[in-house]
Amino acid sequence: MNNYIHSVIATIFVLLVIFLFNFTMINVDLFDPISLVLSDFDFYDLAFSQMATDQQADTNIVIVNIGNIPRNQIARMINIINLYDPQVIGIDAFFRERKADSLDFPLSIALSNVKNLILVSELTNYNSKKEFFQQINYSNQLFNIHAETGFANFPYEPEKGFRTIRTFYTNHSTSKLTEQSFPLKLIEKYDSIAFLKARQRTNKIESINFIGNLDKFITLDTEDIFSFNFSSWVFKGKIVLIGFFERNVDRQVFEDVFFTPMNKRPIGKTYPDMYGIVIHANIISMLLGDRYIEHCPKVINIIIVIIILGFNVFFCFITWRLLPKYYDFITKVFSLLVSIALTFGAIVVFHYFSIKVDLTLLLISIVLSSDLVEFYRNLFYNSVQKVINNLFGV
Repeated sequence: MNNYIHSVIATIFVLLVIFLFNFTMINVDLFDPISLVLSDFDFYDLAFSQMATDQQADTNIVIVNIGNIPRNQIARMINIINLYDPQVIGIDAFFRERKADSLDFPLSIALSNVKNLILVSELTNYNSKKEFFQQINYSNQLFNIHAETGFANFPYEPEKGFRTIRTFYTNHSTSKLTEQSFPLKLIEKYDSIAFLKARQRTNKIESINFIGNLDKFITLDTEDIFSFNFSSWVFKGKIVLIGFFERNVDRQVFEDVFFTPMNKRPIGKTYPDMYGIVIHANIISMLLGDRYIEHCPKVINIIIVIIILGFNVFFCFITWRLLPKYYDFITKVFSLLVSIALTFGAIVVFHYFSIKVDLTLLLISIVLSSDLVEFYRNLFYNSVQKVINNLFGV
């Protein structure tokens, strides 16, 4: 009985110490390089980078490379695509400034002929106190007048350099209105049921359930379009995304390209791995397939922490009773094995059921539990034991 009572009290003690440490933690310059690397790491990335190869390609989405062609050639490209009756065309590129009429007017006319056209907008000047952007930037009105818009921003912090894109805004408020995201606007024109489901979730930010990079979508280059090097059915009734990407990694242009969980090196990444247009395609694919990532409720997370940590603490007390000489070795190895098993189990659950369990507090608690239990024994055990003896006559 003593072990059970001490395990309960020690579990509470471990949690209190970790919470206090979290609130009073001091930044140390020595650990800045380590914290910088680990701050952008999520072990669920392993499910994407190492286990996502079995995902099926999404043929509902066609990605067309805009390259660096001039506006009149973009117009020609759109006219060709439009011949094959796509359901909606989304262009992930800005046409901010007017250029020569010979370039601008063909593009404006081509855009006007598109049945459902979505152009990107850009949210700028974020007000963190009021949680809205103060401005929206659009393409020039000559082009924008023919389209609806959706913002292309991803939730990342440019002042910290490249960051991994794991989530997206469904909508965001400005000082005057609420703008929908680029993928959500495309979904609205393509599948009203999927759009309604996304709106009913009421989440401002959703996690992205990636299926892969360019290889998971139908992709065409400018040369393919101009030479009609594609099947006649490829655009019919589809979502067509027009934007910039490079197939050859050696010539990869680091503009509108980001780190994602699909990166084969989750820690110590070398190069950004996915262009913005492909991230949008992944988001659209997720919305169409109803493959939302669910997050385990906080209450259940806390219950999981208490149960598993309590078991780990109880094991520490049993080890101390039976094998005190080997306490450090046995408890450290046990904590390591439990941590590995929990991490692997969480990744498997995420991979097959798209449910994320927040194991941060639990893993920290388990790693520190053996030392904190030893600290508890040295400092509080005898005092607590006297109280137990007085209360229960043990």
